[in-house]
Amino acid sequence: MTAVAYIRRSSRASKAGDGEVSLAAQESAVRELAHRDGHNGELMIFTDAGRSGDEAKIGKRSEYARMLAMIERGEVTDVYAYALDRLHRSVIGTTKLVKAVEAHGVRIVTQREGEVRNDSADEWLRWTILSTFGEYELRISKARAQSRDDTRRARGDYLGVVPYGYQRVDGKLDPNPAEDVAVIMEAYQAAGSFLGAAQRLTRAGVRPRSGEHWSDQTVARILRREGLVSEGGNGRRLTRVDHYLAGILRCVCGGPMTGMQKNRRPEWTVYICQRARRDPHHTRPYAIAERKILDWIKVEAARLRVPEAVELAAPDARRDELEEDRRRAGIAYNARAMSDDEFSTIIKCIDDDLARLEAAEQIVDVPQAIDWEGWDRGAVNAVLRALFEYVELDVDMKPVRAEWRLPSEYVA
Repeated sequence: MTAVAYIRRSSRASKAGDGEVSLAAQESAVRELAHRDGHNGELMIFTDAGRSGDEAKIGKRSEYARMLAMIERGEVTDVYAYALDRLHRSVIGTTKLVKAVEAHGVRIVTQREGEVRNDSADEWLRWTILSTFGEYELRISKARAQSRDDTRRARGDYLGVVPYGYQRVDGKLDPNPAEDVAVIMEAYQAAGSFLGAAQRLTRAGVRPRSGEHWSDQTVARILRREGLVSEGGNGRRLTRVDHYLAGILRCVCGGPMTGMQKNRRPEWTVYICQRARRDPHHTRPYAIAERKILDWIKVEAARLRVPEAVELAAPDARRDELEEDRRRAGIAYNARAMSDDEFSTIIKCIDDDLARLEAAEQIVDVPQAIDWEGWDRGAVNAVLRALFEYVELDVDMKPVRAEWRLPSEYVA
């Protein structure tokens, strides 16, 4: 036999802050009540957070069901609660509970109403009136909530949970700059699966709306809702579709362009700025067909000049020498043996030599020319990514500039 306590707070109150007592305050109150009755430390507390006291939703209150089962098995001596409406906001529900505790000699004690008894006509009338008012307040609250929702719906406000990538402003959905869906799509395209995208986002420090780690289900739900991937599947790996220009094009707004294929047909590839899809003020157009810009990309890529032989003798040793030169320059500068201008010039020369060394190591793996007809799209994209940091588009979605990764001596 043991003393138990029950605490509950509805989901609506948790979000709206309508004056209901917090779970912590309720727990403090029931512990104090139990302590007054001599129960020191052996109190068993059942908690239903985000659960309504409505009789129609009793099935969702799993902890209440556990407590009631203990009462009906004769394992409980006392039931403590902050108020009677925490146990139930229903005349029928309260009646069932009172009959159960009466059959097994269990006391109900609340901070607000005191001990709830059923041993006289006056006491029966008292708790019946209290439970009736509890249900009355619930019905009033539901009617007010329904009226508010009807008003908002008539006004055209968005109701429900705000999806990732958006925020509610004056009742309407607006893009949320802090939640960029394009970043999720880029991770998905790079990884080729929902799980891989979730892992990439977590490693990159992109924060999900809740928690610290992304899940494949969350990634799949967001991308499907935005129409960026097809419906169906199990939220795991989908067939990866390679695009010539994946991860290369940059919109005039600075955002990445995401490649999409209609019916998985390469000739129907289109690149879209995902920021524009959520921002009504973004410049139009915000999409471009691959076929309209591919000729420009081919001409730009043809500017590559790969030397027939690249000297790569002992690149690691040369890199160590340059880093040692940087360290010595730092020592001399800190000892005031050289001026600011001299130090800056030396460091710039070292950085330029390191960049040339890195470019030389990279350039040996780049072919003399791209075989646009013979290679698959993934292979072409890998080479283009090695050549270009990005390709910038203008307000008309036309390419205007390519930022090369390689030093100028390798570009005609």
